[in-house]
Order: sequence, then structure tokens, then C-alpha cells
Amino acid sequence: MASYKKGGTGVEYSVNYSMMGGVDFSSPESISGRRRYPYLENMYRDYDGEGAELTESIPGFRKLFSLGEKINAFYLQRIKKGEEYLIIHAGKKLYRTPLNAIDDGNAQGPIKSVNDNKSAGFSFGKNVYILDGDKITRIDENGNASFVSDGNTAAPYIPTTYVNCEEYEQLNLLTRQFYEEFYVAFPEDVAYETAELEYRISDKELKKCAVTGVSPSFSGDLYIPSFTKIGGERYAVESIDEYAFADNLDIDSVTVSDGITEIGERAFSSASKLVKVTLPDSVRVIGKRAFENCIMLTEVRLGKELTTIGEAAFADCINLVTVKYAYDGVAFLMLSSGAGIPEKATIIEYSKNDTIKAKIPIMTPTDSLMELLIGDESVDFLDVYEGDTVTSIIIPEIEKKKLESAFIRIRGYAHRTKFIFNSPGVNFISGMGGIEPCDAINKCTICECFDGRVFLSGNPDFPNTVFYSSRDRSGNVNPLYFGVMNYFNDGVGGFPIISLLSAGDSLAVFKSGDDGGGSIFYHVPKETGIDILPKLYPVSYIHSGIYAIGNTISFFDDPLFISHAGISALDKRAINLDRSIACRSHNVNPELLSSNLSAASLAIWCGYLVTLIEGKIFLADSRALFRHETGNTEYEWYYLSGIGTYTGDTFAYEYIKSDTRECETREDLLGEKTESTVYGAATTDGEEYFYVIENGVKYRVGKSGELIGGEFHPATIAFGIDNKLLFFGTDSGDVCVFNNDMRGIPPKSLAATPDFDASAYEAAMKRNIHPDFYSFAGHAPRYALSTVCDDGGIPDMTKDTLKNSTVIKCKSFGCGGFTIEVGTDKKGYRELASFSDSQLNFENLDFQNLAFSTEKKLTVPIGEREKGWLEKEISIYTEKFSSPFGIYSISYRFKVRGKIKKSRI
Repeated sequence: MASYKKGGTGVEYSVNYSMMGGVDFSSPESISGRRRYPYLENMYRDYDGEGAELTESIPGFRKLFSLGEKINAFYLQRIKKGEEYLIIHAGKKLYRTPLNAIDDGNAQGPIKSVNDNKSAGFSFGKNVYILDGDKITRIDENGNASFVSDGNTAAPYIPTTYVNCEEYEQLNLLTRQFYEEFYVAFPEDVAYETAELEYRISDKELKKCAVTGVSPSFSGDLYIPSFTKIGGERYAVESIDEYAFADNLDIDSVTVSDGITEIGERAFSSASKLVKVTLPDSVRVIGKRAFENCIMLTEVRLGKELTTIGEAAFADCINLVTVKYAYDGVAFLMLSSGAGIPEKATIIEYSKNDTIKAKIPIMTPTDSLMELLIGDESVDFLDVYEGDTVTSIIIPEIEKKKLESAFIRIRGYAHRTKFIFNSPGVNFISGMGGIEPCDAINKCTICECFDGRVFLSGNPDFPNTVFYSSRDRSGNVNPLYFGVMNYFNDGVGGFPIISLLSAGDSLAVFKSGDDGGGSIFYHVPKETGIDILPKLYPVSYIHSGIYAIGNTISFFDDPLFISHAGISALDKRAINLDRSIACRSHNVNPELLSSNLSAASLAIWCGYLVTLIEGKIFLADSRALFRHETGNTEYEWYYLSGIGTYTGDTFAYEYIKSDTRECETREDLLGEKTESTVYGAATTDGEEYFYVIENGVKYRVGKSGELIGGEFHPATIAFGIDNKLLFFGTDSGDVCVFNNDMRGIPPKSLAATPDFDASAYEAAMKRNIHPDFYSFAGHAPRYALSTVCDDGGIPDMTKDTLKNSTVIKCKSFGCGGFTIEVGTDKKGYRELASFSDSQLNFENLDFQNLAFSTEKKLTVPIGEREKGWLEKEISIYTEKFSSPFGIYSISYRFKVRGKIKKSRI
């Protein structure tokens, strides 16, 4: 911090800047006691190094590879500890490369083609799901990328909508496919029933009934069931009433289900079209004249429990030629005496009735059924339609034993026009401008994980809707199951949802504006106790007025979003825990708000919030908080510039010692860059060398390792991993990573030297980064800081700096350096010194007081003797290649000279 001490009897004063905070662009005027830098560029606090005591150059970054197309997004796929992959969305392609192989010079792939636009994604288990606004792509643990669609390896979850006609799971918005299941205890439970049958209740208490007839409109094959529903209750069918179907002219055949015990007198008499009768084993009694005068009847099957055939039961059935019976013919002749069976009829003995016609209701509105399985066996079936909807299926003939304790599974497609989803203004009719149900999810562009579920939004067809994933029948949340009831709407106006953010116990939904209904909606989970919809997310709080214009992020439990006010937070008030909106970026807003905030990218890195905009990064320090004059807690901020890469850049050349007879050595400029034209040649031994010609003399130069020139491509998207690595991408397709992961690692050029001692290097540099890693992809960054324009706490008096009192305590990087300037209201700016570990050039420097040291801290006295100043600031900077520096403190002393004689404005 900056401090002011009165010296001696009040004649001398001291100023000390130490333990400084970040940058503050908000107040350029002199402020007494200022503890921040009014200007700070590419400097920060390295908490993995020496922390808050030191303001130092930020490590550089290196270009990993170029993919040739705009970098749209990064994702991390974590399979297990030590097996992690960086997934890159570049242009229309997805790439995947091991995180431990990022320096190999290429990204593996491409593994899939997607849309060329900004994408969103989430990890679920070992899989990564990417939304490109048209479809969802899943990348599995083996790196296989598939579109989430029916019929492939990344097919959505197919729900079981009904089990035994009871609603079980919701339809899935990602697919129209569904299952229905039945568990059949007895075959008779699914025996086909003629819908037009009429009944009477014979025993209400025991739930028994009898068949009384059929609708006059009926014709065809008649099926009488074992059970039916009357008034919504299940009744057992025990008999067929007398005269129930007498004189019917439209019945072709009769099949009676097991459980019915009696056929009433004249029940089917004179049914003139009746050809075939099949009775179950359970029928014991056939009444008198039950089938009399059925002149077309050719075949009858009689059950083994039959005890009575009434008089003339089959009289005048002149075409009856086949009678199937469970016992031998002799037993049948005794039973059928007087029944009127023609003598020409053949009695066929059989042991059991093996087949049944089954009918299974379909509860899900569908126009297409695909498959019916009984156990593991696929069975043929017929659809039964009402209008354009299948309401049931029929199995024409199946062995009864296959239906005993059987598990039936039916797969089909839900009807497009009857897909249940009630979001306002939505038409799911396929064609004619309608929307396929799966597009509700596929076209989403925003995602967030909250409460163990995946939440999606950003579909332009549903601008106010948030969808959330469902639990499947295993009880686990399935990222490919979005139930038709699992959604909510925030507002109905023209401002779409722009972002979702998990904010503690709430999901915050950010709108792009406020139409009067609110701009930020908070949702909390609520258990419903309903199996099919166990959770809802009602609104618990609404903000109005301020709204998001860009990304959101949870920064160590501080929910942040980009607004017109800068970086804003969903703050919790201590009294009632209601949310309030607080600005966190006042100190950098003058620079931040001049940028295109809607294009900002947010990430977390080494305890910092990274806000990347057009090649600039604003860093908010999570460990350095203060209370702003507004009463809100804010972060210390740092500012980075020149974040990006170049195309068309070339190597810089510097003066070096000559080892050829063809060239001289420019001793006075050794190590300095040349601006002269560089030529190449070869020695008499064939060795290539480079030189410049100055005043007719050839001077030897060599490549410095620094790149210069070229077209700048600013970083546009940032991505942090585990708070340790910071990647960024450019519109030109370059992928870069910051060099903070090079702590304790020697540069290749040093490690390759014959006398390199790896253990000694590690011991010396374990917490430090070699200066070679302080370049911005080969280019020299500008590192700079300035103290406040300071009046020393005495605004109305002129001052003189005491001779040799200006001292800078700095960090030794082993190489590099900086230039020092002083600026006053009287003389403006001028250079004081140019300092490095190897040389120091300054006209007023007192060399006898310079403390060269191999320790981490160097104390550098500066011979600054400014006189008659009212305000003074000190600036330190470097634009040299691989030339980092760090400042612990700046201090000086001054005397009061006298009062201001006239206005200096």
C-alpha cells in the first residue's frame, strides 16, 4: 500500500508503495493514500510464487497448434485421473487430444462435423455432450462422436410410458419412440374382446356379469372375453344369456374365453352365418337349442369340463362336419345324445385348446407401432385404429402357454399431432411449418447442470422455456431423457433467455431484457410426491431492471454475470438472504465497458476470474477483496493486453559476436535488435551466417528467438481447467495455453546444454518460471505499472525529492529488466534508468549504490532529483523480449519547498 510518513521535525516526508493492490482505472486524479496502480499492464500477483507481496509480470503463453478455422469452444473430458482430453470445436469440426499431449503440436481428429457457430456443452459421467443449435453430439470415453438421434449408438432414452395400462414414464422430447409393457398372469387377461358386446351385472358384490348380446351394427368374428370393464370396474364374465345372439345374421364365428361356464338356451339359435364355434374348457353347460338351426356351422370345439349338452342344442345344423372334443368318441356319444348333432359329423379327439386371439390396448397416442416382443420372441400383430390413432393391437393366434406369466413389450412412435407438450405458441405438427418434438431439445444452445440434472434453453422456437432432464427407470438422471412435462417458462415477452447459472441452492435464469415481468428468475427444486413428475422448479424470486448481456459463471460460489454495469453479482444480503445485484468491477469499468461485453468469454484460472474480450483479459482476484464506497464487496483487478497470435510474423535478429572473418562484432549493441536489412551468406566452410551492413561494414547478427511483425489475431474464447490451466483460441484457429504450467521446468534450449544440472535447476526454480516462458507466443509483451500521480499528502505545497532517496525493491528473474520513468506536473515524463541483471544505463545513476545480488530481492537506488513538483508518479515498464520483472516496493523521500505561487492547471 502507499504510505506517507512525516520525517524528523516535519521538514522531510517519505512515500512508500508496497503490498499494492490491483489496477484502478476509475479515478485518474491524485488521491491521497492511494493503494492501487492507476495503470497496470500484463502484471499480476503470482500466488503459486511469492503471492500478494509482489506485483510481477504474468507468464507468457505458447501456441500449441493451429486448426485453420475459428475456435468456437473448448471442453474437458475426464475419463479418470490422469486420462483427460481437451475437446476443441473449431469451425465445422470437433477435435480431441490428450491433455498430457497438448505440446505435441497437433489435435487428434477431426472426430465429427458440426455447425460452425458458438456451441455449448456439458459433461455427464465420462461422456461430453455438445449443442450446436441444430443437434446434440455425444463424445464417449473412447473418443467416438455420434449425433444424438434414433437408431445410433447415442440414441436417446426410450421411456416406458405405460405398464399394464398405468402411466409410468413421460414421453421423451428427444425421441418419439416409446415402450409399453404388460405382465400377463393368465392368457384370459388379454383375450380378444368384441367391443360391441353388451352385458348385465349378475352379481355386483362378486363382480360377475353375463353377456346379453351385441350391437346391431356388429358383423364378423365374435370374441367373448373372460373379463370386461363396466363403469370402470373389472367384472368376470360367467355366462352367455338366453337368446343373447339368437337370429343374428352377421356373426361369422364365436370364440368364448376361459372362465365362462354356461351357454344359455337358444343363445345362438338361427345365427345363419355362423361357421365356427370355439368353447373353452371351462364351459360345463350348453343350454337347450343353443345352436339350433345354425345352417352354416361346420366346426365346433367343446371343452373337457363339459357335463351337459341341452336337448337339440345342435339341431338342424346340417353342415356340421367336425366336432373337436377332449375325450374319445364313445364318451362324446353318451354326452351328446339328443343334442341333434348330424350323424355325418366327425368326432376329433384332442387334449387341449392351445391357441388364443389376444388384444392388447395401447395407451400412448401413436400412429405407428414397430415391434411386439413376448419374452425375447418377436410376434406378428395387427394394428387397430380409431381414426388415425392406433388404440390396440391384436395377436391373431398364439399359444396360450406363451402368454402364461408372460412379459410383453411393445415399441412404437408417438403420434406427431398428439405429442403432449403445452409450451405456449408451439405446433408440433410435422410439415406445414410445424416442429418435430426432438427439435425442442436439439436446437438449444444454453446448458447448465443443477440439482444433479441437465437444464437446457436457448431454442429460438422456445425463447422463454427451460427444459430439464429426467430420471429414467433405473432411478438415475439420464442426460438423454427430457420428459414432456419437465420444463418451465420464465416470462412470455420478446426477450429470450440468454444464460443459466447454478447459484447455490437456486438455478438463476437470465433474460436478455426486461419486458416488465422480470429479468432474472430464481428457481428452487420442489418434491411433488408424484412418480411420473417427482420434481418441479418453481420461481422463488425475480429481479427486475438489470439484465445479462453476456456469459455467466460461478466464481468460487459468487454467481457473476455480464451486464451493462460490467461484471455483476447475485449478492445475498445478510439480513434476509434476499438476492441483490452488486457490481464487482468498478475499478476496471472505464476500460471494460468500452469493449463489446456481449462477446466476452469467462473462465477461472489460478484463483482469478478471467474476462476475455477482443484480445484483452481482465483478471479478478478471488483472494483480494475490499469494500467499495458503494458498500459492495469487490475484487482487486488486473489487466492483460496483446492476448492473441500473429500470422505473417518473422524472427527478429540481434547483434552477436562474430566468429567469421567475413564480419565484425558490434560491441556497443551486443544483444540488441537490429533494424537494418538482414542478409544471409555462407562461410568458406559452408556454414550459414547472417549479417547487416552499416556504414559499409558487415556486422554479425543472429536470430534472437523473438518474433516481430505480422497480422494480429486477438483471442476470442478462454477456457480454464481445474483452476490451473488457461487455454484460449482465436478466430484464425490458433490454440494457446498460458505458461504457468512451466513452473520449475527448464526451457528446451537450456535442458539440451551439456552441463545442465536438472536437480540443481529444480531446487532453484521449483516455484519459479524461467524467463524464456515470458513471451506471448514468441512476441514481446509490454509489462508496465505506474504509481498514482501523487501529491505526497500535501496538495498545496511544492516539493523536492531528496537526493538518492528513490529506491525500488524488485525481484531477480536472472535476466530481463525494466525502464524507469518519472513524471511530474512541472516537467512531464522523462526516463530515469534502464535496468537489467547484466547492465544499467542511466545518466544520473549512482553506480556505487547499486546492489547487484543473486537473491530474489534486489534493492535498486535511483538517482532521481526532481525539484519543485506538486504531483509525481513513477512508471516502470519493459517491452524487451523475455524480460519479466517484479516490484515489491517503490519509495522516496521529499522536502516541502513552499506554497504554490500560481495555478499550475
